[in-house]
Amino acid sequence: MVAALKYVLGHFVEIGVAGLLLYEDVRYFLLFFFVYELYSAFTRYNHLRAMVRVYNVTTEAKIMAIAKKLGVTESDIAAVIDEQKHRIPTGKWKSVEQDFLHIQ
Repeated sequence: MVAALKYVLGHFVEIGVAGLLLYEDVRYFLLFFFVYELYSAFTRYNHLRAMVRVYNVTTEAKIMAIAKKLGVTESDIAAVIDEQKHRIPTGKWKSVEQDFLHIQ
């Protein structure tokens, strides 16, 4: 209940403008709604991108901390990665590489 109230109060201006436009004319409300949805989709995309990047960095840091504690060298890690690359079929590996390029 508190989270919902915080959300409504956080967007009080947008809700007020939407209500006023809906009262005046539906066309203006629909235009406002369209622009607001484009803006919110853009901000959601950036927020999710940032969350994924933070998750990836923290996971990498945890892995490197564990490897350092166990005394694993970078060459050992590279050898394991190369071994795993050869176990993945070529088509699937190309798909993974394309995903990496797409998200960067």
